[in-house]
Amino acid sequence: MLGYTQSLRPLHTQCSHPVRPLIKIITVYEPDANLWDDLKIRKE
Repeated sequence: MLGYTQSLRPLHTQCSHPVRPLIKIITVYEPDANLWDDLKIRKE
């Protein structure tokens, strides 16, 4: 998931697959703009 902090810093959140009613957060990181197109699609 892509979200933004109050200071508009982008954050990616990786979560577990929603097979169960409880979704777990795996990791949260600030994406490198050089590796992502519009911070949504990873460059090859």
